[in-house]
Amino acid sequence: MTKQPLHIAYLDAVRGLAALSVVNEHYVIAYGLPCQGALCSALLDYSPLHIWWDGTAAVSMFFVLSGLVLSYKYVHDAADIDMTHYSLTAYLVSRLCRIGLPYLAVLALSALLYEWLHDAPVLMTRLASDAWINQMWRGHALTHWAMLKEAFLLRLPADIILIPQAWTLSIELVLSLLLPLALLLLQRSWRWLVFFTVFIVMFANVSPFALHFMLGMLIAKYGKRALAFLAQQRRVLGWLWVLGFCYIPQPTVYISC
Repeated sequence: MTKQPLHIAYLDAVRGLAALSVVNEHYVIAYGLPCQGALCSALLDYSPLHIWWDGTAAVSMFFVLSGLVLSYKYVHDAADIDMTHYSLTAYLVSRLCRIGLPYLAVLALSALLYEWLHDAPVLMTRLASDAWINQMWRGHALTHWAMLKEAFLLRLPADIILIPQAWTLSIELVLSLLLPLALLLLQRSWRWLVFFTVFIVMFANVSPFALHFMLGMLIAKYGKRALAFLAQQRRVLGWLWVLGFCYIPQPTVYISC
């Protein structure tokens, strides 16, 4: 029997599109939408076209993918989770190095650039830039101690200056460290995993993105069964498509037709 490859290549494309969406959102925040009319802005902001710069949805997708990919080799196509060759020490060292070392390298580079650029005049661009990007470094005086505190991903300061996006890495590291326990719970039942995730979000101050990470784990274990079910339930699949296209991004309304 041929062993199924553990790398799902098309997820690389999904991850790339999500990353592009995040980049686009930061561009829009810094320079505005590529529109001048109210109608054009409304179409790009309150329609399915919003997906091209919906950074929040993209971050959610990152955590779903993370939960899926990290647990996939233990749970896919199996009635029981196979942790026979699982090494906790090797896993923890691998995750700490994979997340921490690149972050520390970029943080060090950012600290050097901060020393050089934080008091430089604002660069004049063809498109007027927002205060958000102009004051990202200029509006915050950092001591070397404050820079050093940003190196500890598990407990970042309230104001993250050098790499503001590091908050996602902090959550990713916490969820990665919780994965072994989550796998043991999923081995017992998906209900245990759901209960544990909801509990740590509500009572342990863990980010709600843990729910998205959990969804990725459930997709890894039950995804093929769900696809087989949906293939036989065309009407349900159709309604899911309709609900997806009725999505209108608003601060307090998640689905609206």
